[in-house]
Amino acid sequence: MTINPRSTALDILIAYERDGVYPNLLLKKSLKDIKVDRDKRFISALVYGVIEKKLLLDFYISHVSSVKIKKINTVVLSILRIGLYQIVFMSTPASAACNSSVQLAKTNGQIKSAGFVNAVLRKLAQTYESILMPKNKIEYLSVKYSVSSKILNVIIDSLGIEKAELFLQSGYSETKKIYIAVNRIKASDDELLKLLRFENIIARKTDIKGLLCVDSGFDIESTAAYTNGYFHVISKPSYICAVSVGAQSGDVIYDMCSAPGGKTFVLSYESADNAKITAFDIYKHKTDLIKKNCSRLGLKNVLSITADSTKLNRDLINTANRVLCDVPCSGLGMIFRKPDIKYKDCNFSDLIDIQKKILENGCMYLKRGGRLIYSTCTVNVQENNLLIRDFLENNDKIEIDKSINIYNNNYGEKLFLPNTDNMDGFYIAVLRKK
Repeated sequence: MTINPRSTALDILIAYERDGVYPNLLLKKSLKDIKVDRDKRFISALVYGVIEKKLLLDFYISHVSSVKIKKINTVVLSILRIGLYQIVFMSTPASAACNSSVQLAKTNGQIKSAGFVNAVLRKLAQTYESILMPKNKIEYLSVKYSVSSKILNVIIDSLGIEKAELFLQSGYSETKKIYIAVNRIKASDDELLKLLRFENIIARKTDIKGLLCVDSGFDIESTAAYTNGYFHVISKPSYICAVSVGAQSGDVIYDMCSAPGGKTFVLSYESADNAKITAFDIYKHKTDLIKKNCSRLGLKNVLSITADSTKLNRDLINTANRVLCDVPCSGLGMIFRKPDIKYKDCNFSDLIDIQKKILENGCMYLKRGGRLIYSTCTVNVQENNLLIRDFLENNDKIEIDKSINIYNNNYGEKLFLPNTDNMDGFYIAVLRKK
């Protein structure tokens, strides 16, 4: 069966726009049966690219379209975005982008709109570079980096407008790299590098022991090394977060919000599979997935339990040496990997209430002298250091542990940013119970 990559990308984008389907999940499902890596890469580039640049593409379209953006139906607008993205960001010849987009319109029940699609794209191919961006700074940043005004204002309030712009303009390269955590119970860094090379996957060591960066290979989770449990995929700041827990052999450790399990597995590696780790998550299908991956990785010391970490379990009070609270958050540090986050209407007050409750319970579970790591994958100051400051003001038995070097001589607390650290936006605070 012949695959039309543009048609596949269109189907995913329509489902995303119409039904609110998570594009990464639908993309993974759609790519499963596609054999040609080039087609997989092209589809991925189109889907993520169109979502990543959606507001900018719409800004351009609105300047030449006789129909207002809100009046263009979802199928036609998605086709226009796909065609224009190819012209502007993929160096596709205008004729090829226009012709393929017209064909998409015809094969997707939009024959009457084929001429409209052709006219808009051909006009934009000639004029998009001369279209002036908004003069207002906030509007400019929103269009230029395709971020909703609400999300943009949160980022600006958290970082300041200059740092916010640096954050937005620098996050589309290094943060998309793939990192893997070495299962050091089974292999050393060098041994895994050799196994991957045998499967034509080129990886390299990073500045952190046990973490490798993959430089080639589209689907590393299809390798024998993955199947046999020699590694799992994880982001660099997530790995740093898990290492900051300081897991040691014999520790009692609670991972309060463990799914999808990447940090839990690192805790097991760090303790040489000899700590007592309990991984909580509110959803059973996620704890089942953690159990499945523990089996694949050969980890014996992880107990995966379905539980709501916002509800205090009194049996666990004062029982843990280490607690990890990687709490649910707005995810604004991940907008370069998951661009759909840029358009979400998050209820930050509800999130912050959840975060506080999980943090409170985690501290209750901690023994005296124990360590708690609070972390998020957001740059929102309300979910990060302001929350921690407020918590410390009301809990005199908890303090920031400034003796712990999180990364590159940042002690006790660290906000990672792509423009300063070449990583996703991520926040870590190391707390200690007096």
